[in-house]
Amino acid sequence: MSKNILILLCLCILSSCQSCSTEDTDALAGDASVSVVVDGTPVTVHETLVSKWPTNKFWDGVQRDPSETETAYFTSFDYKEGQNVRIAVPGGAKGKKCVVRPSEFGIEAEVGKKGDIELKNIPGPCQFVVEVGGYHNALHVFVNPADSYPSVDRNSPDVIYYGPGKHNVPDGINLKSGQTLFIDEGAVLYSYVLASNVSGIRILGKGILDCSKFAREECYPINISNSTDIEINGIVINDPTHWTAIISNCRNVVFDNVKLIGCWRYNADGFDICNTSDVKIHNCFLRCFDDNIVIKGLSPFYRDGYKIIENVDVRNCVLWNDWGQALEIGAETVADEIRNITYDSCYIMRFTFNAMDIQNTDKAYIHDVHYSNIYVEEPIYLNAALGGELMSPDGFGGLINIIVTPSMWSTVDIRGRVSNITYENIYYTGSKGTRINFSGYAEDADIKDIQISNCCINGKRIDKNYNYIKNKFVSNINIK
Repeated sequence: MSKNILILLCLCILSSCQSCSTEDTDALAGDASVSVVVDGTPVTVHETLVSKWPTNKFWDGVQRDPSETETAYFTSFDYKEGQNVRIAVPGGAKGKKCVVRPSEFGIEAEVGKKGDIELKNIPGPCQFVVEVGGYHNALHVFVNPADSYPSVDRNSPDVIYYGPGKHNVPDGINLKSGQTLFIDEGAVLYSYVLASNVSGIRILGKGILDCSKFAREECYPINISNSTDIEINGIVINDPTHWTAIISNCRNVVFDNVKLIGCWRYNADGFDICNTSDVKIHNCFLRCFDDNIVIKGLSPFYRDGYKIIENVDVRNCVLWNDWGQALEIGAETVADEIRNITYDSCYIMRFTFNAMDIQNTDKAYIHDVHYSNIYVEEPIYLNAALGGELMSPDGFGGLINIIVTPSMWSTVDIRGRVSNITYENIYYTGSKGTRINFSGYAEDADIKDIQISNCCINGKRIDKNYNYIKNKFVSNINIK
């Protein structure tokens, strides 16, 4: 069960209030196809399942009901300057509101006389979502760099190569030191990847790693432990069974241009960085049904050499969060320190509870965390329910949240501290109100030295008079 549920319960946001959809009409029909044509050539559009509503429960061994899911679409192609991209949707887009997110990219969706959509001003390799008549049944577009991994020798004994077509490898792929798994464009690999006590491994390509054939307890799509010098680049990961990529007790890890979609199952986190340091997560797209990018300290991984989590750089990532938190530290914080964490130029298109969240529930001292150039758009809260009970929208759409608290994930009675957290150039443009919350636990488990500069909520820059939420264990909040 997601940690976010417990925190929500502790914050008492459960409610019996009715929550009804106002955005469900005129969305793409889930039983019809979408087509995409690039420079006159059709490209493949894949269908997958995503969460329809933010509805969750404590895990009882029974997966989500199909009524809580819907069809979504995704496509990939290489970027070329000035290319013509046209989209056809069921029933046409004429008369429907077409939105491309992140809006900060400036991509326009122009509806033609026949109801097709032409995309204009694609700025370069990037990822974005086209919404037609609302956010349901959206089209996810992954525009890749044009290079084709020239450093990969497909005939090398150290390269495990899967070419175009469908491949079933039910026992998983266990990478050894120096090996490269290359999932080429047009390939769909039904499998998962394991690696432990290795160095110099790569998972590359423009194909799809698909876990739709596996049950929740069978695997993680990517599970790498006790390893160094890891690169995951270019692939699409579809339909994770649980957490998508768990990286534990590792160093020197790079995620670049990785796309995650099809997260509809319970606890479908994105990237879980567990007692791991020296990590770069750049140019990635994650749509998750639970936290997107998560930095954790977990008791099984709290060991010599991994008691400090540091030097994690998240940059130029596009996020859609269907339950939980978008950029998350915690809630499990079994570490001595979590420090030197940077989030820069990240675009949170859709989210549920909090866009930027730190939950310190154990002993870690969390400090020197820097957020800059973060663009946050629309919260999702309609028809939200937990364990069959409808939830109040008040607990959704938080911009900044830091909390020190005991929880079911605490392993000791000692609570940690949080200090020296900076937020610079933060832009929220959602149609629902938002909040900033700081909640310490005790004098020796407090929150202090928070700097907020140029934080704009719906075009208005907040100042020292902004009504943020705090308790008595919070000090030195500087807003300018």
